[in-house]
Order: sequence, then C-alpha cells, then structure tokens
Amino acid sequence: MFGEPSCFADWSFVAAAAYLAVWTLAALILGPKQGWHTSNFVFAPLAALYAVLLVASWDPSTLSLILPGSLKEGFSGGLKPQFLPKISGVQELFSRHITAASLMVHLSCINLFAARSILLKGGHSAWGKLCTVLCVILGPLGLLAGLLSIPPQSENGRSVAQMPTSA
Repeated sequence: MFGEPSCFADWSFVAAAAYLAVWTLAALILGPKQGWHTSNFVFAPLAALYAVLLVASWDPSTLSLILPGSLKEGFSGGLKPQFLPKISGVQELFSRHITAASLMVHLSCINLFAARSILLKGGHSAWGKLCTVLCVILGPLGLLAGLLSIPPQSENGRSVAQMPTSA
C-alpha cells in the first residue's frame, strides 16, 4: 500500500497532521462539555505512529550519528567527553526521509501536549482557543502565550484571579 519507506514517511506525516487538525477542531468546537480531551489516550495514535517510524528509521549507523566517539578514546589520558552530539551528525541523521518523518511526528506529539495543557488550564476563552491553535502550529510559543495570559483555574473552574480572598 505504501510502497517505499519514503512514501510511508510522507503518509505518516499526513496522518499526524490530520490527527492534530481533527483534535484541534474537535477540542475547540466541543469545548469543555466533553471530557475526552482530558484523557492521556489522545497521545496514543501519535505515539504508536512514532514508534513504528522510529523502528523503521533505525539502522546500524544511527547511534554513531547521534553519539559520535568511543569509550577507549574518552578514557585515554584523562576524561575526554566523546558522546556529545555534533550538528553535522544530526543534520545527516535528519536528511533521511523516514527519520525526518519520525522527527515531525515527535514534534507533533509535543505540540499536542502543549495544546492540551493550555486547553486544560482554562483555554476555552477566545484567547485560550487562539493559544491552543498556536500550540498546535508553533508548540512552545503557543504554550508560552497561554501560560502568560490565561489565569490559573481552581478546582471549581473559576479563575484564581476572580476568587474572593478570605480574611
């Protein structure tokens, strides 16, 4: 059905993007009335896809690209750190089609986590919904915007800023 690994990588990225879009639309349309988005199982499809891509992208040179060096050189004549990633190795690693797809699914999962965090924090206002969409697209920047602008919620759903203080 998918043919070459590069075709599978393309389809997996399309599937991850579609899942994020459907989750975002459903979360924004259904809002807090439905509790389905509070479950950790919303991450399961992306996590499963990521696991498949990670296994498919792994080959004998992967570890040496991520962690170049050797233990023998690292301990000869004192401690010389060997296993620090180099940008050239990371660049070569992600130049592979299937590995780049696994990176995109990984980032999609992180963006979904950020968006869900903002939504659960009280992101059902207009600004909160915008921050949720920003999280899906820009990840950490949307999370930062939401954390800085959405007041924390108490257990009863009211904003902590609006709650009366006891004397």
